[in-house]
Formats: sequence, structure tokens, C-alpha cells
Amino acid sequence: MKDPTPEQVQIFWKYMMARFDAKVVDKRNSFEMQALAALLGKLGVMDPTKFLQHYATTIGRRIYVPFDIGVATADWSLWGQMMVCAHECQHIHQLDWLGPLRFGWKYLGSSATRAVLEAEAYRCQLELQHWRTGEIIPAEKLTAGLKGYGCNDADIQVARPRPKRVAGQRAGA
Repeated sequence: MKDPTPEQVQIFWKYMMARFDAKVVDKRNSFEMQALAALLGKLGVMDPTKFLQHYATTIGRRIYVPFDIGVATADWSLWGQMMVCAHECQHIHQLDWLGPLRFGWKYLGSSATRAVLEAEAYRCQLELQHWRTGEIIPAEKLTAGLKGYGCNDADIQVARPRPKRVAGQRAGA
């Protein structure tokens, strides 16, 4: 499978930003993100440097990214940039669906709910990867990353898909 070109990545982001009425902000030069990184560090949620360099962050309709769109780096491949775009746009969809106050309350107020919201956004990445390669990334591989969002093992179990029961089968059987 051929990697996307820088131009394709830029076109994809431009389309998605228009579709979701969103804006890209350079996370590396954002005062808000520097302050948030410091707060997350003080609360013991996440290492500030890791937050600033390895995570895209969506607040409202602004997507803060730690890379130049269409420029591959060791941490952000061109395909990875497209996948993170889909992930972050899913958060905007969640915001629209739940409303800003409810989304913020759910995301910040409960690590278990945060795990579910993140898992839903990760599913967008799974679907994009499957579309591109036919490969299905194991859910465990993606849900393991939820620890970086301040989620514990119990939260992650909530986010993992549960096997479907056969008609007539009791729960736990």
C-alpha cells in the first residue's frame, strides 16, 4: 500500500476542517496548550512534554496538532496524520451530539466515560485503517493507549467491546 502524499494529507485535513467547521492550531506554539500541559503534569495525569509532542488535542472546534500537516516526522507519519484527523473529528461529532457542556462534563468528570469517548474515536481510526489495508487492528492495541488519558484498567474494560451473548445464554455463562 502506497503512503499518502503530503498534498493528499493536506487536502484530507482541509476537507475535514470544512466538514466539521473546525480549525487547526499549532499545539507547539499555543499558550493554552502550554498551560494545559503544565496543569496535567501537576495533577499527575500526563507528562507535559509527552502531551505537547505526542498527542493531538481537540477543544471545542479547535484541533491542536504537534506537527505541520503534510510533513512527515519520526512521530507523525503522513498516514498517522490522517488517522489522527479522523479521531479528533470524531470528538467534534461527540461534542455536537452531546452538546458542549455535557461533553465536557462527561469527558473530564469520569475516566470511565472518557475511556468510552476515546475508544469511539479510536474506532474511527480502526475503520480508516481497515478501509486502507483490509487489516483489523486488535482493539487491545488501541485501548492500551487509554492509560495515557488517565484511565485505569477498569475504565479500559468498560471501553472494550463485550462478546455478544447467544439467545438464551445467561450473563457470565
